[in-house]
Amino acid sequence: MTTFAMVSDLTDRGAVLSVDDSVAQVILDDAAAHLQGITGPIAVPAEQSSVSIFIGRGVQWVRVPMRPLVSIDSVTLDGTAVDYRRVDDSIRVCGPGELVIKATHGYGEVPTELVSWTCVIASQVLGMLKELGTLGAGEVSSIGIDDYRKAFKQLADRGAFAVPQAAADSLAARYGGGVATTGVLR
Repeated sequence: MTTFAMVSDLTDRGAVLSVDDSVAQVILDDAAAHLQGITGPIAVPAEQSSVSIFIGRGVQWVRVPMRPLVSIDSVTLDGTAVDYRRVDDSIRVCGPGELVIKATHGYGEVPTELVSWTCVIASQVLGMLKELGTLGAGEVSSIGIDDYRKAFKQLADRGAFAVPQAAADSLAARYGGGVATTGVLR
């Protein structure tokens, strides 16, 4: 699993820790895992991987399911190297058969947006831990000054890690990837 943020990223953003650095790092790693549940796997640093796709007969465009695509290192069809044409994240090949694409994909460093969201999520959890001694307890619905009190509301669809749906949709669109249907076998 990729670590998106370190404790120093969290404290540089003004978070005051009420736990050991090792506990804070575990919470940051959990937050990164939650984000990868939204975005799909993210390779940092860039790495080389292979994907096998069965394609139908004839010339067709196949979307390479690795994000972000740095380079295509080799393409074989049924074990034989083939010529291909690349446009953006797709290649044009002629089937049928098992297409194996070896490509380099990923980021040189964690995108700033993912570091920031990791810290936002971790600070929410750290706040709940400090305030209530638990990883999640809903959201504050009211605070009373006289006879100090704080009321929480529990949201059934959210746990300790909360990312607004619009932000989750944006992250998934920007960083999401993975295997997708590229065509129909003929």
